[in-house]
Amino acid sequence: MARILVVGTAAWRETLRAPLLAAGHEVLSSSDAFEAIAIALGTPTAAIITQSTLDGVSGLQLCRLVNAEQPFRGIPVVIVSSEGEAGAAFQARAAGAAAHVGDTAELLRVLPGILARPEPEPFRRRVGRDSLMRRLSLVLDRALRDGEIAADVRALATVDGLERMFEGLVDLAAQILPYTWLGLVVSGDAHTFLLHAAEDDAHAEREAREVLAVSVKMQLIGGRRAVPRPSSTADGEQEAIEVPIFFGDCQVGQLAVMLPRSGDGDAKRSVGLIAYELGGPLKIMSLLEQVQRQAATDALTGLLNRRAFLDLVERERARSERYGAAPMSLLVIDIDHFKNVNDVHGHPAGDAVLRNVARAFADATRATDIVCRWGGEEFVIALPHTDLEDALLVAERIRARIEATVHELPGAKTLHVTASIGAAAGVATWSPEQLVAAADVALYDAKTSGRNRVCAAAPEQRFTEIAVEGLQRAS
Repeated sequence: MARILVVGTAAWRETLRAPLLAAGHEVLSSSDAFEAIAIALGTPTAAIITQSTLDGVSGLQLCRLVNAEQPFRGIPVVIVSSEGEAGAAFQARAAGAAAHVGDTAELLRVLPGILARPEPEPFRRRVGRDSLMRRLSLVLDRALRDGEIAADVRALATVDGLERMFEGLVDLAAQILPYTWLGLVVSGDAHTFLLHAAEDDAHAEREAREVLAVSVKMQLIGGRRAVPRPSSTADGEQEAIEVPIFFGDCQVGQLAVMLPRSGDGDAKRSVGLIAYELGGPLKIMSLLEQVQRQAATDALTGLLNRRAFLDLVERERARSERYGAAPMSLLVIDIDHFKNVNDVHGHPAGDAVLRNVARAFADATRATDIVCRWGGEEFVIALPHTDLEDALLVAERIRARIEATVHELPGAKTLHVTASIGAAAGVATWSPEQLVAAADVALYDAKTSGRNRVCAAAPEQRFTEIAVEGLQRAS
C-alpha cells in the first residue's frame, strides 16, 4: 500500500479514488497546489497525481516546485491532462514529471513502476502561503532563466564557423558566470582547443590544459571580457568545473570553467546547462567544418586546393592592410621532369611522389604558412610576415628536403626527384595575383638556369613590371 496525494477538481478526484483504493492505496486529496504542498510537508507521500490545469498555481508549476525544493525531492509527480491540451506531454517532461498520462487506465498501468521507487523521508515544517509563493516565484524565475540560456546556446548553431560560435559562447558566459577562464575542446578529426581568459593568459592556459587533459594547440579567442581574477584571490579559492559535452551517446567535446569556490551553486548549474545544450551546435558546426575542409582540400595530397588557398591569402592581405603593412612572401614549387616519372614508372608512382613531397612541406613550414597544391606537379606556399630573405631560406630548406627524400616504389625500387622554386615578396599593397605572377617568373628562371634550385623575383622597384610579364607568360 502507498499513500498517494491527488490534486484536482472534486469530481476528478472522485473518479480516481475508487480505482486507487481498489489497488490497495491510501488516498489523500487536495483542490489546489498550496494545500497539496502543506500536506506533502507534513505527511509521508509516495506520489503526487495532479491535473495539469488547476485554479491558481497549475499542476505543471506544482511539479516544478516539488522537483526544485529539497523537502519534496524524491516525490514523483504524475501529470494527467485531457486529449485537447496541445503539447501537454512535452510541458510535463520539461517540468520534471515522472510520467504524463491521458486517462485513468493509463495511470493505473504506469503507477506500479513509479511507486517502486524509495519513498522519501517526511519533512515536517509549517510553511505559509506567502513563503510558498516566494519559493514558486524563484523556481519559475530560474526555469525562465534556464530557458533563455538554453535558447541562446542553441542559437549558436546558426553562426558562421567554430570561432564565431566560441565567441558567441564567450559573450553569453561572461554575462552569467564570474569565470577566470573558459576552455572548450572540440572532438573530431583533429581536436581543437579554444580558450578565453580574463587575464594572465599563460597561467590560464596551463590550468585549462591540466583540467581538460589536452596537449593540442591552443587558440586564444577574444570576445566580451569576463570578470577578472581579483588580485587578492588565491588559486585555492578557485574551482575548475569540467563537464563533457554529448550529442546523443557520442561525446563531441568538453567544457571547463574556472569559478570562485564560494559560489552559490547557480553558476555550476549554468555550466552544466550550457554543456548540455552545446552538444547540438557543436555537432552541427563539426559537420559543417568537415564538409568545408573536404571542399577546400586536394584529395591526393591533403593540402589546400587553389580556391581555398586564394581565399586564405586574400584574408591575410586584408588583415595586413587593416593592422599595418606586413611583408608576405610566396613560393611556387615545381617538381622537375615529373612527366618522366609518370611515363616511366606509372601514374601510381607519380601519385606517391606528390604525396611524399606534400609531407616534406609540413616538415619545413610553420603552422601559419599556407600550403597549396596549385595543380599537377606545381605547389604554392604563402609565408605571412616573411620578407624575401627569410623566404629564400625556407625555399632552400624545402628544395633540400625534396632532393633528399627517397620515394619507395613497388618491386623494391626507389626514386629521387628534385624541384625548382621561385620566390617573391611584397609589402603594403601586394595582391595574391601579383605575388603568384612574380614568383612564377622566378620559377621560370630556376628552370631555364638548370633546375633543382631557388631563384628570387627581381627587386621591389620592378615588381609591377615583372608581375605583368608573369601574367602574360601564364596566359
